[in-house]
Amino acid sequence: MPENPVRAELEALLPGQLELISKTATIDVQAIADKLTAPLPVPADADEQPAIPFPPLPKVVQLTDEARGALTALPTVFGSVGMTERRILTDAEVQAISVEADVIETVESLVKARKEAIKETIRHHNDMTAQQAGQAFPKRRRIGSKVVDATPRDKSGHYLLAQPKQPFVTAVKGFAKGWEQRFTAGSTSQSVEQLERLYLGGAIERADYLGFTHEVRVLDEDKIRSYLRKNTDKGLRILKAITVRNPPNSSLYGPGKK
Repeated sequence: MPENPVRAELEALLPGQLELISKTATIDVQAIADKLTAPLPVPADADEQPAIPFPPLPKVVQLTDEARGALTALPTVFGSVGMTERRILTDAEVQAISVEADVIETVESLVKARKEAIKETIRHHNDMTAQQAGQAFPKRRRIGSKVVDATPRDKSGHYLLAQPKQPFVTAVKGFAKGWEQRFTAGSTSQSVEQLERLYLGGAIERADYLGFTHEVRVLDEDKIRSYLRKNTDKGLRILKAITVRNPPNSSLYGPGKK
């Protein structure tokens, strides 16, 4: 690996982070990584920041003539054909179940799009409700000598209003259980690319790099080709021995009118 002449520096540990590694306890890499990368509080002298744009409004789901016809037809075609034992379907049954499949496909696509539009509408409703109630703020700003941070956003760009084990609930009249925004912790993972950048930047030595990795053997098609040229007989026998053929499979697609 080439060395980069510009030496990078590793970020210093914060107080208490060195104690994350105990000499007696088993090292849980993921748990330690979670703690090392936990968000830090906003510094007291933070400047005012521009607001992050919110996601676009959900698209209107159009009830086309085709979709309206499918919704109307669904009760009449649903469960058109059934089996109580393995048998051959009649031509009429194949026709009927195919019509049913086509209707269900149309309705399913419509319902799926509308369900997501409804959820996105509720997300925007929650944003505005919390903002107008003073529970959420779109940007970090300074009020006198105090800095008030922007309300955190979830990965979709909406306010993260829920807390661990404390969902943000939107009550609905006539429903025992309303809408709930539930908190889910962001997952962490380690990046070998980031590790390589540290090494190439000179922030860590090769021994450090090797201490976090191990060599992995993988099949190399170019090397297999070269080996077969030099050791044809044995190479082909090895290739045959390591080749696995999966059983044949099939996919079933419904009928289409377009």
